[in-house]
Amino acid sequence: AAAEQICGRRAEIKWVNDIMMDGKKLCGILTEGALSAETGLFDYLVVGIGVNIGKPDFPEEIADIAGALSGDTQLKFKLFEEIRVNFFALLNETPQKLISYCTEKSYVIGKKIRYFGAADGFGTAAGLAENGGLIVDGDGGERIILTGGEISVRME
Repeated sequence: AAAEQICGRRAEIKWVNDIMMDGKKLCGILTEGALSAETGLFDYLVVGIGVNIGKPDFPEEIADIAGALSGDTQLKFKLFEEIRVNFFALLNETPQKLISYCTEKSYVIGKKIRYFGAADGFGTAAGLAENGGLIVDGDGGERIILTGGEISVRME
């Protein structure tokens, strides 16, 4: 939402941790945490957000898939503030509202994908499960829910 607010162009979520704009990866989000064995809740969670800003001078091997917001230091400060405000506002939302938002902003739902890591195969991204997993209608007729691993919409 922050990138949309700053530049006025649609940003989409590529499950599970990328933000896409104009078909290119603009942002990546990584998390690391520790679950409590006693409560099943996180003892801590660290979130890292990387946004490409500046001249899009990417290496040739990723130039067709990586994007950047053009701007200067003022854009960086403005974007950081929008991310901060949105992040803390989202902490108070219900899981259902977050899933609904992510479904609305999805870059992959309805697209053919390749999934790998936790499971391997091909299928069509069909939606998001209540737990945030990606529902995939596999090419073999099976329906699975991915809760980890990676996906690609590039089929070559």
